[in-house]
Amino acid sequence: MKILLGSIYPFAFALLLFIVPFDDYVRALPNILLIILAITYPFIITKEDFSKLNKKGTLILLAFVFSLLLSTLINGNWKENLFVLEKVGIAVGVLLLYLPISQNSKLKNAIIFSSLAAVLYSVFNIFMLIKNTGTFDFGENSNPLHTLLIDRLYLGFLSILSILISYKSLTKNYSSYNRYHLTNIVVNILFIFLIVARMAILTLIVLAVVRLFYNLQNKKIVFITLAAIVIVVIGAFTLNDNLSKRFLYLKYGDGGQSVVERMYKQEPRTIIWACAKKIIQEGENILLGSGFTTTEENLIACYASDIMVNKERQQWFLARKYNSHNQFIDIYLSAGIVSFVLFVSLFVYLFFKHRKNFFLTAIVISIVSFGLIENFLHRQIGGYYFGAVLIFLLLHEFKNPEKLSENE
Repeated sequence: MKILLGSIYPFAFALLLFIVPFDDYVRALPNILLIILAITYPFIITKEDFSKLNKKGTLILLAFVFSLLLSTLINGNWKENLFVLEKVGIAVGVLLLYLPISQNSKLKNAIIFSSLAAVLYSVFNIFMLIKNTGTFDFGENSNPLHTLLIDRLYLGFLSILSILISYKSLTKNYSSYNRYHLTNIVVNILFIFLIVARMAILTLIVLAVVRLFYNLQNKKIVFITLAAIVIVVIGAFTLNDNLSKRFLYLKYGDGGQSVVERMYKQEPRTIIWACAKKIIQEGENILLGSGFTTTEENLIACYASDIMVNKERQQWFLARKYNSHNQFIDIYLSAGIVSFVLFVSLFVYLFFKHRKNFFLTAIVISIVSFGLIENFLHRQIGGYYFGAVLIFLLLHEFKNPEKLSENE
């Protein structure tokens, strides 16, 4: 019986991660899979499985979770903090549910095929949009956004994870799988540029530059990589007019305004973060935070009082009820400085722990970059992807040198 359950369990877990982007279309299936995993878990988990966890990193993670619970308990704001606590619980749950699985290939394949499915779904919708309307412009309006399976930020992050996994899986020696991983890398890079996922594009460029530090002794590789970055970026901006519109804000302001001026005029985060800074400077509830819902209410109040020049823009902010769009700021304002320090400490520790391993370092950089522009713990999909990231970063099997591909 245990053997049968042990053989079913990895496929159920892989299927769960695969369907995460399709949650709006298969709402019941994730819950069914979670029930299957939860029921099976006690029968296949062993004490040895917990030894896979990195102790220091896991302790920091648990301390962070405890700090969130403690600040919520002291403030008595369970109701308003529950939606974030649930997402943190999902992330920790995904990490723990993975422990009985001995082969990591299913996890990697689940992410790769999930990203490809999301890409195919989105590209098909984009094709139908062009066919029906004759237009396609991510830089001008939000209509094309409805063609995407999930929010552009999360699609970009999923594609980056898929690219990194395929890159790690490449080998110097001949392997029939290399062609598939190279294809996956190219498809996801093209898709990121197609949908103009700015943070994903910037993250890819940063990761390509970081990769150079692992090959500084090979000047040929350094030169080729830098040349490839320049060629790809110039080519992408030349072929995709949406990139210029999104990155340079060309459709806003007159020709005499600089990129920075246009950005401050149009980018919502410039106003959002200015309001967050104002709330921080007021210095209320620094130790335990104000609660996640109260933080959003404080931001909305700031939009109402500070966006006075453009009434239309003010109404837009009030209608959208923008959160802080930065997971680190959100935790500082909502849960206090202790939770903030622990959250930051987790990534600082993991960065220095894995700094000699490009793949794991890239994972850390990717999730931190994502957290700088998105409150991923506000979304269920964010909880799942944070859990997947924790699997890579907190389990020894991904650190073990002999399990890394030859390009590491």
